[in-house]
Amino acid sequence: MSWFKRSRSRSNQVIAANYTCADHMETLRWLLAENDRLHGLVPAQFKAVMGVALEKLDSAFRPGLITVRWTSLGIDKYFVTVKNTLKNFENLVKAVSV
Repeated sequence: MSWFKRSRSRSNQVIAANYTCADHMETLRWLLAENDRLHGLVPAQFKAVMGVALEKLDSAFRPGLITVRWTSLGIDKYFVTVKNTLKNFENLVKAVSV
């Protein structure tokens, strides 16, 4: 394989990695915005009662803030876990607000 072909292949890998990182950043921004939105939906009188649910939500985010790296193989699983936790929390907030 010539130097040019190897160099071009590496360039394509770098471009793909940058695209993936940009996608991950966008997903993380959305997850954080959704977290803020859901926290804002909790009525003030229920914040103390929902302490356990809020802690569960915060603990779902924690691994991404501590151990998951942008190149981690587990980042997609992390995003799924956080999305599911956000959805469960949203359902709880809707049930309490009714």
